[in-house]
Amino acid sequence: ILTVEPVGVGEVFIVAGQSNSANHGDYPLIPTDPRVSTWGSNGWRFGHDPQPAATGSGGSPWPALGDLRANRYDVPIGFLSVGYGGTKVDRWVPAENDLFPRITNALDAVQPSGARAILWPQGESNAGGPTTDEYAEMMAAVVLGSRAPTGVVTPWLLARVGFTPSPAPAK
Repeated sequence: ILTVEPVGVGEVFIVAGQSNSANHGDYPLIPTDPRVSTWGSNGWRFGHDPQPAATGSGGSPWPALGDLRANRYDVPIGFLSVGYGGTKVDRWVPAENDLFPRITNALDAVQPSGARAILWPQGESNAGGPTTDEYAEMMAAVVLGSRAPTGVVTPWLLARVGFTPSPAPAK
């Protein structure tokens, strides 16, 4: 008996950044649509949390986003979440050669077709840190660095997450 694994033609998203991209949510999610998948070192699998290439062991928004996109566009949706919890943007800058290879490895993994976009939720670890201009300069280095090896202009969607401390508890 010959078995053929599921084959899909749809959209693939790379996700990088800190905790919101890296399985640090309170509740692991499970997509309801079987066309939502995620990629890790063992290849593609159903897209439930935790996402295999990210650092945490909790939940992420990617199963829910996958359901929404699969429903709206009627195509399979794949995620390569390479987020790393608690990181500052500095660690993703190519010149630092620390976490930037997580992005380039994900880009290599989706060749030859590439990714629809790179999603970037990050910023809480930079609260009180660099100025807006310094942050933008580092982020530009990350984006441009991701395009340098191939010249492919993969779109980036950035969500700079802000940190707002909780008010002091009432006594």
